[in-house]
Amino acid sequence: MGGLPSNLRNLKIYNCPKLIGSREEWGLFQLSSLLEFSVSDEFENVESFPEENLLPPSLTDLNLRNCSKLRIMNKKGFLHLKSLKSLYIWNCPSLESLPEKEDLPNSLYTLRIEECGIIKEKYEKEGGERWHTICHIPMVTIDLIEQE
Repeated sequence: MGGLPSNLRNLKIYNCPKLIGSREEWGLFQLSSLLEFSVSDEFENVESFPEENLLPPSLTDLNLRNCSKLRIMNKKGFLHLKSLKSLYIWNCPSLESLPEKEDLPNSLYTLRIEECGIIKEKYEKEGGERWHTICHIPMVTIDLIEQE
């Protein structure tokens, strides 16, 4: 994906498995104006996302949709996301875990999880064994229910 304009602010990649397969070559980390990144793909051979230094520190919104094979949100991929305000995860039924509290950026204000059965059970406020790892996020919504 080299050659993307340096002032690119929003990038959406939907149903492009070959492109997802070459994500290490994207060069997104250098796009200092990129604020929003959305991806919708089955992630055929990808179990963990995002890789370290894949996404730029300027990113404020990360949206993952229909990633049926995705199992783990890679904590190393969040290390440099100091501006991330919103994380939206939709229809990722194989997703088993989110980064720990200390691995999520302090800037994260909104976490929305929809149609992710395993995550829903683990991270709900009522009875979720992993709620303590996301309870510091001001606005958490799971399947359209605010976790106050």
